[in-house]
Amino acid sequence: MTDNTRRAPVAARVLLVSFVAVAIGTIVWGFWVVSGVREKARDTDAALRALAWAALCYRSASGAWPDTDESMRTTGAGWLCAERSARVEGTPATREAALAGLTPPASFDAALVLARLTLPPASPGNPRVDARGNPSGIGTLAEVNGWLAAAGAPATTSQAPTQDETHP
Repeated sequence: MTDNTRRAPVAARVLLVSFVAVAIGTIVWGFWVVSGVREKARDTDAALRALAWAALCYRSASGAWPDTDESMRTTGAGWLCAERSARVEGTPATREAALAGLTPPASFDAALVLARLTLPPASPGNPRVDARGNPSGIGTLAEVNGWLAAAGAPATTSQAPTQDETHP
């Protein structure tokens, strides 16, 4: 009987130490995973912002949205212009404001790995960006798609139609 009473505390200690080691390992692994996801989200946000800014630059320079990825790619190093000439309320005025302190991807193709720019068909419409299923910061997609919607909105007139204009 003495052997059984001595084995019980040893087995309990081994079980407790094993449990604590597994718990600490799980916590460390969790922090490592979260850190990787946050880094990927930062990179994705930079790609989303860069693609939206590039589309705004293209529209500012040409007066129309790009119709293919190739038309965006041919803008070369200027795919991230420093400032746009056509300023629209609800859109950033400078590259720094658009990127919000993030480092942009090295190229248009590098941005397309993390995010996608869906261009409008031949009919009028605004391009949209999405994260291709990658993690993204809270509100980034809504913000950058809001820029594109604001830039593509038709100019409104402050003059209301008269009775004669509405009913012939």
